[in-house]
Amino acid sequence: MKKLALLLGAAIVISASCTTPKVMRYYRSIAETKTLSTKTEVSKYFEVNAFILDPTAGANKTITDLSDRGQGSLVEALNTKTKTPKELVSALAGSLKESQTAGGTKGTLLWKKRIVLNVLKVDKERANRLQQILFTMEIPVALQNNVEFVSWDKIATESQVIDLGKITSGSTTSTSFSPEITLAGTVQGKAPGAFSSSKTFTEEKSFASKFVGLNAALASKSKFQVVYQPLPNESNSVNIVVEVTLRSKLSKEVTVLDFTGLYDGTIANTDQSKVGITGTVLIRPDFGAGTPEVPIDLSYDFRYRTAENGRRTEPEYDDEVTYLDGSISEPTKFKLFDKEESEAVKTWEITDGVNILHLFKAGSAEQILFDNSASAYQLLNWIKQTGSLKVSDYELRSGPYNVITTANIPNLQVRITP
Repeated sequence: MKKLALLLGAAIVISASCTTPKVMRYYRSIAETKTLSTKTEVSKYFEVNAFILDPTAGANKTITDLSDRGQGSLVEALNTKTKTPKELVSALAGSLKESQTAGGTKGTLLWKKRIVLNVLKVDKERANRLQQILFTMEIPVALQNNVEFVSWDKIATESQVIDLGKITSGSTTSTSFSPEITLAGTVQGKAPGAFSSSKTFTEEKSFASKFVGLNAALASKSKFQVVYQPLPNESNSVNIVVEVTLRSKLSKEVTVLDFTGLYDGTIANTDQSKVGITGTVLIRPDFGAGTPEVPIDLSYDFRYRTAENGRRTEPEYDDEVTYLDGSISEPTKFKLFDKEESEAVKTWEITDGVNILHLFKAGSAEQILFDNSASAYQLLNWIKQTGSLKVSDYELRSGPYNVITTANIPNLQVRITP
C-alpha cells in the first residue's frame, strides 16, 4: 500500500506538470511591413464610406431620467396634486414635458448628428483582416471659430452598444459587464463581473475584449476620433454608428411675437385692451458669412494584416504576417450641417406684396415675425375680420413707417421669411 501511495503521488505530480501551455503570441513572425499611400491601393483590401443621419426623435423623459434629488422633488410635488396612491403612480409613469411660456428666449445653438462609418472588406482571403483603424473627423480650420464638438453619447456596431445617455452596461446570457468612463468621454472595457458559474469566465473575457475593440474620444473641440479593433476571425465588414453633439459659437437672433386675446372663442375680439403682445428672442446657429454649411474632414489610419503562411488554420499564433500600414484623408467627406437644415428653423411674416407688416408706436417700429404659420394666419384673419388698423395700442404699418389703410387689408398675405 505504501508503494501504491508513492506511485499515485508521483502520477499526480507528473500530470500537474503536463498542463497545456497558454499561447501568448499574436503571430509566429512578421515577414515585412508595407505602406499603402493611396485610396486605390487600399481598395484592394477594404473600402470606407461615411454618411450622416438625423437621430431619431428622443422619447419624452420620465422620472427615471432625473437625479435622486430630482425624483424626490417630483414625487413631493405630485403628491400635493394627487388624491390617491393610484393617481400618484399614474402621474409618475407619465412623461415629463417642458411648459413653454411666451417671453424670454427660444431655440438652441446645439444640434445632434448620427455619423455612420462603414467598413467593407473586399479581400476574399479569410485569414487576412483589418487589425485596427482610427477614424478622425475634424472641423475644417476655416470654421473652427464658428462651430465646435461638445460631446458624444452613443457608439454602436452590430454586436455592441455604448450609450452614455443611459446606464452604461451590457450583458451576455450569463454575465454582466460595466465599462469604465474615463477622461474626454472615452469608454474602456473594465469588468467587475457577475458570474453565474466558473464556466462563464471565458465569455466574460471575450465580452470585455469586444468593448476594448471599440472606442471614441473628443481629442479637441474640433476633432473627434473613433478607433475600431476587430477580434481575430471576426468579419471586418462593419457599420460603426456614433452620435455627436455640436454647438454653433455664433448665433442669429430675431424677435418673434405672440398675440393673445385676439379671439373670444371663435369670435374676433374688438376690445383692444384685451389684446396682448409678447416678444420672444428666437436663437439660431450662425456659421458666419458665405455658407450655412459645416463640412467635415475625414481621415483614417489603419493597419491591415495579411497571412503569408499559416492561413489554413484558424488560430493566428502560427501565422507569418505582412502588415500594411496607411493613412488616407478625404477632405469635406460629408456635412454635419447644410443649407436645407439652416432653413429648417423658419419664421413667418405678413406682407402687403411690397413691404412687411410692422408695429409702430412712439416713433419706433418693429417687424412682425412669427415662429409658426398658425400664429401668423391667426393675426391675418383677425385683421381681415375686424378691419382694424391697430393691434393693442400699436399702429399697423407697411414697412417701418408707411401708413396702411383699409384698402390695403385685402392684399395682406402670410409668407415664409426669405
